[in-house]
Amino acid sequence: SFPTLAKAAILAIAAAAAMFAFSRLRNTASNNLRRAREFHEQATLFHESGDEEEAKLLLERSNYNREKAYEQMKQQS
Repeated sequence: SFPTLAKAAILAIAAAAAMFAFSRLRNTASNNLRRAREFHEQATLFHESGDEEEAKLLLERSNYNREKAYEQMKQQS
């Protein structure tokens, strides 16, 4: 019946969303490198707009995530 099908569809969407969120939030080398890239891109935008203080903070976060990722990669090999 339709209500059962609708419930199954909602459950499947919720499960897919949970899996996606979990995969993006895990503390892995690839996720930390992605975060580093994103922070670096944001820092560049703030630098170009003249907000050096915010750019510096974002670069620090970028470097932290990059270093964390490199440490994780060294532990894996």
